[in-house]
Amino acid sequence: MENCNHEVLTVAEVMELLRLSRPTVIRMVAWGDLRGFRAGKQWRVYRDSVEQMRASHAVPEDLPFSVPCEETA
Repeated sequence: MENCNHEVLTVAEVMELLRLSRPTVIRMVAWGDLRGFRAGKQWRVYRDSVEQMRASHAVPEDLPFSVPCEETA
């Protein structure tokens, strides 16, 4: 049997882990790209779904958010 982690994260936690905006995270859950659910007015996302997304779209942790452009002569 597969080891399932049913721990849930808030949208804010997912935003930080995946470096995405709030609307993008909510859209990904609504479209089924991330497994999650709505609890009242709040969204929750399964941690295993987020970890799977991070693994499939691996980005080095030390990569800066913006890379300065080098000027060419």
